Amino acid sequence: MKKLGRIVRILVLAAVITVVFAACENTAESVHEEQTQETQTQREETQEEQTISVSMDEDYQIGDESEMKLYINDQEIPVIWEDNETVSELMEQAEVADITVQMSMYSDNEQVGPLGKDYTRDDKQTTTHNGDIVLYSGNQIVVFYGSNSWAYTRLGKMDISQDEVNELLSNGDVVLKLSY
Repeated sequence: MKKLGRIVRILVLAAVITVVFAACENTAESVHEEQTQETQTQREETQEEQTISVSMDEDYQIGDESEMKLYINDQEIPVIWEDNETVSELMEQAEVADITVQMSMYSDNEQVGPLGKDYTRDDKQTTTHNGDIVLYSGNQIVVFYGSNSWAYTRLGKMDISQDEVNELLSNGDVVLKLSY
């Protein structure tokens, strides 16, 4: 009789284990299904955000036809433009007609030239670096192949290597052109 009682307990225990195992398996499948759905939803949201981001930034992508372009001695230079009022004013002016500036070397670290009119300034104490483009005194554009610290309005940064910037700017006066 004791053996029969043990066998019944073992069978009941086996049945309970089978039910628990089946429940765990169903739960695991549900969790996996939920995770798969969440991952798909996240992918769709990310893709949607990227699409929105691209469409919002279309006007200011490097190489885009609707962007202001920088030329130095007729060589197009990719630029990451600042998002500020001064750059917007320059873009509007360049859309009407190219802005051509005869630049002059200054202090063995920059080229500077007159823009011919005053633009909105938001001068802040700044340490410039190789490739930086700034507005000085509201009416002069400066491109750096070295470093300087002064109050400027940031316009952008050339998106080329330091060596390329040095080669372009450190070997004599240049002609800078902003075109739309």
